[in-house]
Amino acid sequence: MAGEVLPARINFSMCALGAKLLFFGGEAERGVALSDLHVVDLSHPTPFWQKLTLPKGAPLPAGRWGHSLRTVSVRAPALPPHSATRV
Repeated sequence: MAGEVLPARINFSMCALGAKLLFFGGEAERGVALSDLHVVDLSHPTPFWQKLTLPKGAPLPAGRWGHSLRTVSVRAPALPPHSATRV
């Protein structure tokens, strides 16, 4: 696998987002809580690690370990077509 390899850690969280695996946080040496975000795309012919960075000012959770991570799909409810009633 190519790219910037995820630094060694334990107690990180991981979830699948389609063919991508998303990794967040974990515990580094001496119990340091990490808050970095990495992804590996398994659909790519040569999967590679990539560290994700958020736009400046975007909120990122504080470093943590022993937590869970989950993807959530948010969809607008299906609404029936609008119909007018004559009075």
